[in-house]
Amino acid sequence: MIMTLHRGWPRHPTMRRLAAMQLVSNIGNAFTTVALVFLLTRSMGWSSAAASWMLSGSFLSGTVGSWLGGRIADRRGSRRVLVTSALVTGLLTVLLGICPGGTTAWAWVAAVLLSGVTCAERTLQTARNTYVGSIGGPDRTRIRAYLRVVLNVGHSLGLGLAALASAIGPSDGLWRVLVVADGLSFLAVGLGARALPAGDSPLQTQSTLSGCSSAAALPVWRNLGFMSQAGLMAALASSFDVLVLGLSLWAVNDRGAPPWLFPVSLGVNTALATVLQMKVASRICSPSQARRMIPAATGWTAAGFMAIGLVGALAAPEEPIRALLLMMSVAVFTLGDLRVSSIQWELEMALVPESRRGEYQGFSMMTMGIVRAVVPVALVGLVIPLGGLGWIMLAGFYSALGPLIARASVEAERVLSHRPESISQAS
Repeated sequence: MIMTLHRGWPRHPTMRRLAAMQLVSNIGNAFTTVALVFLLTRSMGWSSAAASWMLSGSFLSGTVGSWLGGRIADRRGSRRVLVTSALVTGLLTVLLGICPGGTTAWAWVAAVLLSGVTCAERTLQTARNTYVGSIGGPDRTRIRAYLRVVLNVGHSLGLGLAALASAIGPSDGLWRVLVVADGLSFLAVGLGARALPAGDSPLQTQSTLSGCSSAAALPVWRNLGFMSQAGLMAALASSFDVLVLGLSLWAVNDRGAPPWLFPVSLGVNTALATVLQMKVASRICSPSQARRMIPAATGWTAAGFMAIGLVGALAAPEEPIRALLLMMSVAVFTLGDLRVSSIQWELEMALVPESRRGEYQGFSMMTMGIVRAVVPVALVGLVIPLGGLGWIMLAGFYSALGPLIARASVEAERVLSHRPESISQAS
């Protein structure tokens, strides 16, 4: 698919449908992230600890969904899996929203429903990414950037709705309505996806590497280069989760921080991503171009964390200027995060055999889910207690990932093209 662009934005009907689906589902996801906490604790009577453990446990079911979604997409078609998983996610979410709670039996029912929702949603994400990769051709990175802009807008609108719900006085019924509304949005996405064209046979050459021999179509478990690349990229992409959780814990623990600091800082990230994501993505059309952008991506990411650490270590809590410095640090971080997103998408879409695209995408999503489950524990245990020094250590960690990712991607490219050269020769 070659996208028709108008002032840098795609006008292809399929892209508009995908964008509408992305917008609807992410508005629902954003306010449900907040609503679920209140639903599980206030409406169903769970303790905060039990709710936290159950939400963490649902991430494990999500990794299963990522893997199964990719395997099934290769066999049954990504559009079919996209439609089915969206409908299942919607149905289970509606059932979760109306689950009574109050007894041990209903608590177990809610736990099963929550795990099912997470599993189905990860299957949906894997199928959607596989679908975009199959129809995107040389435009795949710009398509991904376009959908990420839509994701950011939807996420912001959803969080705004959650904030409005909290301001008008949340009640048991209101949180249930929000969760049910999220389920209905997934049902709408599933019905809308039926109008998408089939996209499982490549409409164009995915890259100069796609004409590889059958020997290169290895199962992902035998492709150590891609597995290493996926794990390292997941670690780098987790920097955004670190930022969000770290800033939220900062706002909670620092009584001198203004209440608007956290949402405004994330607003800076969203605004920059919305304006600049397409421009950054247009610079990447091949794995080699993605590799050349890695130093800038890790450099800006590390600089943002370094700046946050210095703000925490050097500025007194009562200084008003610290809020401004922190928002500037988030802006610096975002310049790296934009590049990380585009690099990850290009490498994980271009360096896969066409016949196993879903399997490889499922592995990447599964790896990302595992990393996201580990990050909160590491952050709370290591970074927060160290204050500014912890953020500076994170800067060093993310800087070190750059050369490792570049080396792993060269090996993944060598395996895909079935060339006998060594890594050093290929680079």
